[in-house]
Amino acid sequence: MKLSTLINGSLTLLWLLAAGAAWVAFSWWQHAPWIDALDTRLREQAIYAPAEQLAAIKQDWEENRDFIAYITSLNELAVELESVQKDDALDSVKRDTLISLSNAYLDEQIYPALLELSKAWLAFDARDINALLARARAEAMIPELRDRGLTHFETLANRFPESWIIRDDFASTRASLGMLAEAFSLYEPVLPGTPQTSTLIQKIGGPVRQAPTVRLFSKGQEITEGIPEWNVDGQRWMITLPSRQVIDMLELEFANYAPVAVSLTDPPAGTTLNPVSGFTNGPDNSFRKQSSSYARLQISLPPASSMLPRTLTFDLTIAPPQTLVSLLSPIAETTIREQLDAYPASLQQAYEEARHAIR
Repeated sequence: MKLSTLINGSLTLLWLLAAGAAWVAFSWWQHAPWIDALDTRLREQAIYAPAEQLAAIKQDWEENRDFIAYITSLNELAVELESVQKDDALDSVKRDTLISLSNAYLDEQIYPALLELSKAWLAFDARDINALLARARAEAMIPELRDRGLTHFETLANRFPESWIIRDDFASTRASLGMLAEAFSLYEPVLPGTPQTSTLIQKIGGPVRQAPTVRLFSKGQEITEGIPEWNVDGQRWMITLPSRQVIDMLELEFANYAPVAVSLTDPPAGTTLNPVSGFTNGPDNSFRKQSSSYARLQISLPPASSMLPRTLTFDLTIAPPQTLVSLLSPIAETTIREQLDAYPASLQQAYEEARHAIR
């Protein structure tokens, strides 16, 4: 090939590239429809791809419950989002990823990792209340850092007295620190074995306990009508099955994010309990779940003719989440009492009863 031919070919290619670049620049300047469409598509891919990736990670976790894969995928996504700054388009995706990581560490009680996560989180947004609470929670659970963690709780109470987010795992609500009614309504703790339980329900103005959802099955088919209500007496939770239907299995779903212990009192012969998800074996044929777990428990029943009476009685305890216990600790008492002075005497009394019951 002659040198002149090579030079001419190169010049032609450069001319075509320059012409193409000029055409693209002119189209961009004129806001040509195809340029706007391309720009929109690229922006959507940049924004929605991480969101879709996070959704896929959560979906895989719900289906497979592989903690190692879940935490690894979340960490990889967090690394991809490291360059995202506060108020960027991906701000909410990054926060959701960090919250999911925080919840995972809390669920497995991996507090050193939670502490390191909170440091990176605060570097992203030094005023993110969830990050501040994650740091305080992690420190409070590490023995040598416990005093620092409780001090951070108290500092938060002073910095955000009227817009504090009381948070335990997946649950959060905005409330004044003094408004423990909000906290109890959110956490829905059952305070077993204390006379304060019924008083708290009346005084605080919200349900103190959250009943597990009941699903009934007959020959493998779910029954959707005539679902019975719970009858609660302290720790004893009773449910009466429909008399006109043959029920061979019921399933309890616990969606409240608090520690739970459950056992079946005097079960009919032939009854078996099977923890589907979220539960571990406890003492005396009981089952337990951790604070942030969604949990399901199946109860297979004997033939209806041999099951009389038709009432099942469960011994069920839903414990107060640790954060609520921390709020009722002595180090936070002064701040809380100062804020309670601005509220009715009934709420102050409810607070005193809560302290007594939880202790």
